[in-house]
Amino acid sequence: MDSEHLDRLTDRQKQCLRLVRAGYVSKEIAVRIGASPDVVDKVIKLAMARIGAGNRREAARMLDDHEAGCAVRRSDVRSPDLPDDDGTGEMGPPPSPVATPPAVAEDRAIFVPDLGAAPRPAHSEMREAKERRSIRDTVNRVFQRVVQIAGILLMVLALAGLLSVAYHRWEDAHHIRPR
Repeated sequence: MDSEHLDRLTDRQKQCLRLVRAGYVSKEIAVRIGASPDVVDKVIKLAMARIGAGNRREAARMLDDHEAGCAVRRSDVRSPDLPDDDGTGEMGPPPSPVATPPAVAEDRAIFVPDLGAAPRPAHSEMREAKERRSIRDTVNRVFQRVVQIAGILLMVLALAGLLSVAYHRWEDAHHIRPR
């Protein structure tokens, strides 16, 4: 993979891919970066297209490898218990990634999310938050309906008062007195 493509990713795309690499799903990423899940999905799809990745995990892995300064892709690393490709059957040393230069390590420290500061919410916490939003939305809808009904009742009372005044004036103008 040409590192030029990875360098052209936007900060938002890199941020989303790092969170994908950390195991977050679109809804959780959306909460962390302050966007909607649809926006997160679009950002990740654009990043995948830009770097030629087949899926979001592959894109995240490619970015991680690039930022770590790895010369060998993790999918290409052989297991140390498999024989060498030369057919001798002898075990070769496992390939090791290139050491990360200090400058790259410092840059990564700036952009890598601090996952310890805000732990990934448990499913029960997410479910409780969804239930609270659902209850809050229901209360808001009921309150809005009550306000609408109160407004309608006030308009009906005002109209009834106007009709009463108009009728009494009409009675007085035509000298009609009830018996």
